[in-house]
Amino acid sequence: MNTSDTLQVARTIADQIGHRAFVMMGTRMRSGDESSLTFDVRGSTKANRVKVTLDRATDTYTVECYRVRRVSADLVSSFAGIQSDNLNACIESATGLRLSL
Repeated sequence: MNTSDTLQVARTIADQIGHRAFVMMGTRMRSGDESSLTFDVRGSTKANRVKVTLDRATDTYTVECYRVRRVSADLVSSFAGIQSDNLNACIESATGLRLSL
């Protein structure tokens, strides 16, 4: 399996969230693997890292929001069974940031 196949799920998740949403969250770093996308969030007092993982069996996502400080990462909230059209609303509620104008 080559790199482009491995990152296809991460690219799809990023496309579903949308470029404008990443700009509004102040995202600088994104990383992905064969089943998830992880990115940082600036300007939120609730969470500063989000991980979106694809559940291939149900074609839904699990969204986990973390508060990362130095060497510790605390899980702030977790949502399972999220449809692609509800990703932004889920991230908005977990971070307290607006992702659209």
